[in-house]
Amino acid sequence: MFAQIYICDSMKEYNTSFKLEIIQNLKSFIPTLQIFQKFYIISNIIEVDVIQQNNDYDCGLFLINYFNILFNTLSKIKNMESIIEYFDKLNDYNLFITRDDLFDLILNYKKTEKKNIINKKHDEIIIKDYLSPKGLVNLGSTCYINSIIQMLINIKDFTKILNQNLKPGNLLNLFQKLQSKGSKIINPLTFITHYKIFGETIELNVQKDSHEFLLSLFNHMELNLKKRILTKRKKLTKEQEEKIIKYSYLSTKEQIQKIQRDYNITVSPSWITRMKKRNNITKKEQISQSIINQSSIVDYNFEQKYLISEETKIFGLRTTSRKYNIPISTLYNWTNKNMLPEEQLKRVKSRGRKARLKKWEIEKVGEWIDLQNQKGIICGGHEVINFINKNFNYKYHKSSISRILQSIGYSSRKTQTKVNNQLIPSFSAKIETKRKEINKKIALKSNNKNFNVWVMDEKGIWNHHPARYTYTRKSNPKPWVKGKLVNSKDTLTATVSYKGEIPDLFWIKSVTKTKKREKVSGMNVQKMLEYVDHFLTFANSGDILLMDNLRSHHNIDVKKKLEDSGIEVIYFTPNGASHLSPLDNAAFKILEDKLRKNGGRRFANYFDKIVTVNNLWKSIPNGTVSFTFKAQTFNQI
Repeated sequence: MFAQIYICDSMKEYNTSFKLEIIQNLKSFIPTLQIFQKFYIISNIIEVDVIQQNNDYDCGLFLINYFNILFNTLSKIKNMESIIEYFDKLNDYNLFITRDDLFDLILNYKKTEKKNIINKKHDEIIIKDYLSPKGLVNLGSTCYINSIIQMLINIKDFTKILNQNLKPGNLLNLFQKLQSKGSKIINPLTFITHYKIFGETIELNVQKDSHEFLLSLFNHMELNLKKRILTKRKKLTKEQEEKIIKYSYLSTKEQIQKIQRDYNITVSPSWITRMKKRNNITKKEQISQSIINQSSIVDYNFEQKYLISEETKIFGLRTTSRKYNIPISTLYNWTNKNMLPEEQLKRVKSRGRKARLKKWEIEKVGEWIDLQNQKGIICGGHEVINFINKNFNYKYHKSSISRILQSIGYSSRKTQTKVNNQLIPSFSAKIETKRKEINKKIALKSNNKNFNVWVMDEKGIWNHHPARYTYTRKSNPKPWVKGKLVNSKDTLTATVSYKGEIPDLFWIKSVTKTKKREKVSGMNVQKMLEYVDHFLTFANSGDILLMDNLRSHHNIDVKKKLEDSGIEVIYFTPNGASHLSPLDNAAFKILEDKLRKNGGRRFANYFDKIVTVNNLWKSIPNGTVSFTFKAQTFNQI
């Protein structure tokens, strides 16, 4: 057999996330990787058997390890360049080794008797005894795994770094077994089971690409490397540690950045803690020292001027000054930059703890919120803050809204759905299209006075809210509401007609252990079918049912049951944009009036709707009402 080895520079490039910079001996490691990092090696074995038949066999990188094992055992093979010379000599002696003989020698190297195959061909060619390397048992075409692993363990720098930095586990145990003495056969099932990152890539009886396996192996090794600093940390002197203590007024992140910038050392928060313990520095001493260091920067007594109390010294710097009610750390930052003018303190004074709303101001804000709710305008945090700042000459920030509302006696529900403003015009156009479609179908049935138009929607009581910011007075639900709820995740399904009819409410128990595709808004297909049976008890053939375009609503079984009963279904909300339909929200306004008479305010306010226009639902069939989407609500044009 005659073999030719071609080394083609940059014939094929591979991208891997394996970070070489984390390897300790980078300079010595890179050259050893050149065999598979910079070069793509193609081995063309031209086989010549006794019948002089020539067949080409293309080998990939995974055979290079086997060639190394074979060639290093021959007495006259010193390096890769002498391979061609060696096989030329075999040709001179008219010796032809078939592919089966060669692969039998390579793949079954554990059998020592195979070392004399070439000796039997010619006495002058002598193969020295060699140590058979360990390997994985070839279970169903796993030789490509075997070859790559053996090639890596023959790179001394690689195995050294691997043993030092790989986390304990199956992957480390595998490489340690391959390097140890003793048994020369290792079962690969443990390795394959551990190697879950491949998914379906590693399968028994399936041959895969060795190059892909190599790069994936690097990625897997990266995930299993110990996350620690590989370089030795420099030891600080006593004087340097004392200087670092003065950084304690900074945050932990700022301390680490400053130490790294000043001393070129990377430290962790735990290292700073240990350093303080070594120097017997308590929290009180640390903060007192920081105050002294900072007060020396300016020309006045920092502690006396800003009334820093003893509690501030003991419990930390992230408290507020008794005089200006702003964080001490902010004062320190200003003094460092020599920028502590009285005008700047006056500007932030109104945001402090003393700037509270008076009792009569609280009552005015509450009356204004109630008035806006009666008008159908949903008040957001920005609106409340702007009203307070404009009418009472305060400078509250929007981050203070929660504290303000609690002092007023309101509870806030952050329930606004994020909507892309660019989609609003197209959404409004789709609403108009649907409304015209509904009006047309109602006009066709105008002769039938018995038909009805129904809107169905489901609402979660406690954990699903309308898609807006709403602020409502705190109150507890009535006992009859609590009696209806068995679980906080129960769902209320209600149906309202445009004539104002409200059938019995339908309570759906919480659905547990359902797949995501089966459960939508607390319902799944089976529960939806139960609701349809309930709906058909009061609906008549020829009625129109409007529903959101949800997966559980347009299920095939649900549609078939409704259509068989003569119910025409219209999915109103386009493209699944649920909770933004003005029709069903307006319809539930009628339901709200009924619930207000029977339940507490908190329960009733759950049905505060985006659109609250008198007789809105009754005017829809005539096409006299249209809507446009604004920042906080739907308003009548």
